[in-house]
Amino acid sequence: MALYCPELNHTSQEGKKLHQGANWTKRPLTQDMMDYAACDTYFLLQILCKQLQATKAKANQIDDYFNELNLKISESVYKT
Repeated sequence: MALYCPELNHTSQEGKKLHQGANWTKRPLTQDMMDYAACDTYFLLQILCKQLQATKAKANQIDDYFNELNLKISESVYKT
């Protein structure tokens, strides 16, 4: 996640490991665990948005490539 959201770097490694290995089925969750989960879901939405933007940019590049290719083919077929 830190690749897409550098803001996550503020979380200590000890805190990450503590919560990643925690028993999330045990109830009630501690306030610390709920805060950790809320932070994770907040950043996941940001990651999704960045991935969608990257995907859209790549799709536009592919579309541009095929439009250019189609133009070159058309020019060679209908050359006068």
